[in-house]
Amino acid sequence: MKLSRYFFVALIATSLFSCKKDNSNKECSLSEANLLGTYKIGTVKYKQSAALPAVDVTSSYDACYLDDTETFKSDHTVIYTDAGTKCDPAGDDTSTWSLSGNTLTANGESGTVTSFDCSGFTITESNVIITGDSFIATFKKQ
Repeated sequence: MKLSRYFFVALIATSLFSCKKDNSNKECSLSEANLLGTYKIGTVKYKQSAALPAVDVTSSYDACYLDDTETFKSDHTVIYTDAGTKCDPAGDDTSTWSLSGNTLTANGESGTVTSFDCSGFTITESNVIITGDSFIATFKKQ
């Protein structure tokens, strides 16, 4: 009788504390397959030079741009949707995109994906206004 009680306790303990795969902490690396989906811009920062800190310039964008979405599709098209508040003229458009290493090119413009976690990404575009400057934009998956 004692043996069956110990066996039962051991069985419960084993089932409670056994190792299971945990997909919630799964690392998500940047790839074409993982990039697919719809994103909305979060923040935009401007860095005039490497020596200066980045400044948040999100508030300088019209609200009609900040609620737009970009959908990266498996056929390498990207669909820009003028969602929410409509811009004048509307910003709906379709273009192409490609990913080479951590360089994302969309609509003919390239940037470096500096972070990616399957719920969003940050991309940096350099030498936009002057040599050495950069725009850093964060996108959240919808």
